[in-house]
Amino acid sequence: MDLGEAFLAFLGAIFGPAVGGLTAFFAHLFTDLTWGDPWWSWIIADALFGIVIGYSRNFLKVKQEPLTTAKLVKFNVLQVAANIVCWGVIAPLGDIWIYSQPAGKVFLQGIVATLTNSIAIGVVATLLLIAYGKTQTQNKKLTK
Repeated sequence: MDLGEAFLAFLGAIFGPAVGGLTAFFAHLFTDLTWGDPWWSWIIADALFGIVIGYSRNFLKVKQEPLTTAKLVKFNVLQVAANIVCWGVIAPLGDIWIYSQPAGKVFLQGIVATLTNSIAIGVVATLLLIAYGKTQTQNKKLTK
């Protein structure tokens, strides 16, 4: 389980697709460089995930409106769909095309990454969004 993906989803949801994509790209690149060579298929998939999840900012509007259960459900549907596309399709296909990896191996890795990232984001990023939402002063008009 990668808690980094949960924090990435939180940052993307608050600051948008550019921050989500760039944060994912550089975080994954620097992590790969720490342990060896960059694995470009997964770096690109992570950046795309950050961009996609960043669009949740448009409907979450955590800084302007209260965070509702419906918004959190929509966020989690988006993150699961993005995980399926990025880790279940894009990263494995990149591994096959760029690194000539066996399909069975990389699709299994993609399925595991999809499941674990979806769970981590569903729990941790959702809790982070709820906590952050409680710190925000929404646009409320005072009435007498």
